[in-house]
Amino acid sequence: MTVVKDTTRAADAVIVALEERGRKPKTIAPYRRTYRSLIAHLESFGADSVPDEGDCLEFLNGAAGTALTSLFAPTDSNKAREMRRPLALLAKMLRDGEVDVTADADLVRWRCPARFAAAYNGYMADCAQRGNAPATIQTKRDAVRGLFDYLEESGVGSLDSMTSRDLAGYVFRNKAHKRKTVAPTVCHLRDLLA
Repeated sequence: MTVVKDTTRAADAVIVALEERGRKPKTIAPYRRTYRSLIAHLESFGADSVPDEGDCLEFLNGAAGTALTSLFAPTDSNKAREMRRPLALLAKMLRDGEVDVTADADLVRWRCPARFAAAYNGYMADCAQRGNAPATIQTKRDAVRGLFDYLEESGVGSLDSMTSRDLAGYVFRNKAHKRKTVAPTVCHLRDLLA
């Protein structure tokens, strides 16, 4: 089946690009799992065209049991979070014939809720001014973005009106988080609020 072959070739190209950029096998493993699962799905349904971003979103929602409206919509699902970047990179590879695996992890621009924009921009500038390493800034950025998305979903009007219950709700929104993941998140949030 040509669709499966074309999709497999594109998936292999993404994996090779990741390997060439020095990504570790542990980082690449979710890509491999996602691609194997998608290709099995295509084979079982006899797809007649290579998947585009909409098809990838539909597959993700089915596989993760979610109802996301975009590949990067906020979600509590670890499975959805694990699958979306591999699927977005694959869709881009199938569409454009190339992909930049060093691009921002979201592949789409994150939009800060307007009421949190000043706090977000100020905090990111402060992290850079303090000389935080790029990897540290990225993990802080991800934690803060997640918090602001959570507060937006929860209807919290401002950082001043946020309660300890809101913070705990964000940190423990997914019980599957491991301690080694929760501890840095708490640290980053403490840094933000300081």
